[in-house]
This record gives sequence, structure tokens and C-alpha cells, in this order.
Amino acid sequence: MIAGEPVRFNVGDGLVTKVVSSVNQMLSAILSRSDCHDGFADGGIPEARRVSNGPMLPLQARLPVTPIIWHIASILVLPLGFDQERPVIESPVLHGQEARPNMRVVILAGGSGTRLAEETVLRPKPMVEIGGKPMLWHIMSIYARQGYKDFLVACGYKGEVIKEYFRNYHLHNSDLFLNLKDGSVRAANSSTPDWQVGLIDTGLNTLTGGRLRRMKGLIGNAPFMVTYGDGVADVDIQALVAFHRSHGKVATITAVLPVARFGSLQLSGDTVVRFAEKPRSSDGWINGGFFVFQPEVLDYISGDNIPLEGEPLERLASEGQLLAYRHPGFWHPMDTLRDKQLLESLWATGNPPWITK
Repeated sequence: MIAGEPVRFNVGDGLVTKVVSSVNQMLSAILSRSDCHDGFADGGIPEARRVSNGPMLPLQARLPVTPIIWHIASILVLPLGFDQERPVIESPVLHGQEARPNMRVVILAGGSGTRLAEETVLRPKPMVEIGGKPMLWHIMSIYARQGYKDFLVACGYKGEVIKEYFRNYHLHNSDLFLNLKDGSVRAANSSTPDWQVGLIDTGLNTLTGGRLRRMKGLIGNAPFMVTYGDGVADVDIQALVAFHRSHGKVATITAVLPVARFGSLQLSGDTVVRFAEKPRSSDGWINGGFFVFQPEVLDYISGDNIPLEGEPLERLASEGQLLAYRHPGFWHPMDTLRDKQLLESLWATGNPPWITK
């Protein structure tokens, strides 16, 4: 749809003759029911933003509209309680994204974060801030610094907070010049990154495997990466991808050594010969996220109530189709308030370990 193009909408028995002035309220309603696809580098261009998989309603009106105004008009006749399950989400073509040179990165960001309840009452855990930036931004930056800038975010609990943040990202990271007489706005000196971001509603109670399955139409037939929305690391993403391509199996998981909660003592009799404050655990490797998958992984997920960490990964391991990329370097989750405070202290040093040069 081209901005300003007259479009005729079929409205059943009547005509939509006006668009209400309370745009912000209606737009928030739309965002909470739709998937959003943003191109940050040209965030001010209407054709660069897409809202899809939202409510589809019969309308009849002849109005000059933009893509956003179409949704504002449609909300006028939106029935209360509209809730449509969308198990298969088709992939829109984003502005300038007809071909993707790199893998897409899927970030699982739909959980409620109950162990971090102090921070997650009003926002999802991936939107809890470290150094004034959401954890989700930090994770995306890890990938983007290494050349992977095409993201799909699987939203769930309070997904509208994530959508509103990224929808307004260009606005909040630019200088604005406003004409108060005619209401026009011009953005300049933007500091927005050249990321492509899809914000996908995958259900409130869907488990991690089910969220991936719901995005099968968006993922397509190419290899893709997946990680959780609550952990950072200094993983060499390009080396991880190269490892995955080298072994020819269906799935790669990044294995990490967790940080012990308490200081470690090495004793000789009663003498402490070595002390280490919260060293990396020697108890064994654990799942650190940062997966690389072939699209066949989705065939191992049967429904919404399947956790990725359950039957899918267990079957892949039993069939010899899951290999581990060992990452002995920095890795830390944000599961509790203590974790958040630790990550904040690392950010405050000016050289946080997950920021790779």
C-alpha cells in the first residue's frame, strides 16, 4: 500500500467516514494484536514499517490512507474480546529485505520472568534494563556487532511493551523538528542501527518450542539461530556458525560453564592453598542458549505446550543430531535481582565482557 493512495474498504452495511483523533490509544490496541516489522535505518519511512497478522475486518470507505491509518480505521469496528490463534505466521517482505545474506536470529522473549518479579510486574524480562538499555537490546547488539542484524522476537507476556519500544526507537534516538502550526515532524541526526526487527505474537502461555513452531512460516527453509532473551555472553558468533556448518548435523547448542554462587576453596589439610571468588563451575557444561538450527528442528516440535529444552533437544541428542559448541568464556543469565545487579556493575565498568570489539 502506498501512502496517500485512495483505497476503498468494504464495511458491510455502512461507511467509515472519519478516523478518530485519539490515534495513540487506538494504535496501542493495534500493536498489542499485531506483529510488527521494523527497519531501523529508515524508521521514518512509512513503507519501511509493516504491521501484519492483526485483526482483519470488512470495511467500506474511500479514504487516502497510510498502512497505519488503515489499522486505525479497522479498529473502529473491532469486536471486543477478539482473539485469533495464528499457528502459522507468513513471512512479509521487508523494505530492502528481498534477500537475506545472513542467518536470521530468533530471540525467545515471551516468558513472564517470575524469578525476577521485582522487575517484571510491568514489563517482560527481556525489557529489564542494564545500563539504561533493555536486556533484549544487549543480546541483539552481540549478534549485530558480528554481522547478524535480522531479528525475529517471539513475544508473549507483555509483548506490547517490546513492540512499543522498538516502534518508537527511531523517534527516541533522533533529533526532532516540529511545526506546531501544521503538526509536521522531521527527524534528523538519527543514531539508530541498521537492524531489521520482526516482533511476533506467539501467545501468552506458549512454551519455548511452541514459540519457534509458530514462526515456521517466517523462518522458512534456511538455517537460523535462536537464543533466550535473558542471557549475555562473549560468544564468537561467526565461529559458532562455522562450527555448525562443519559438522552437518541438525542442531548446535552452545555449552557454557556457569558461575558458582559461592567462593571456591582448595585445601591442603586445614590450609587454604587457593581461593577463588565465584569461579566458573567445574561441575559440567550446561545449556547456554546461542543455538544454530537447520529448519528440520521445527519438525521435532509438536505443539504450543512443548518446551524446546524437553523432547525436541532430547530426541536430537538421542539421534546424534545435536552437537555442542564449547564456550569457556563469559556467560551470565539474568534470572534474579542478584544477576541484574551483577550485570549492572559490569556495565558500570565501561568495559562489560559481553561487548565484543
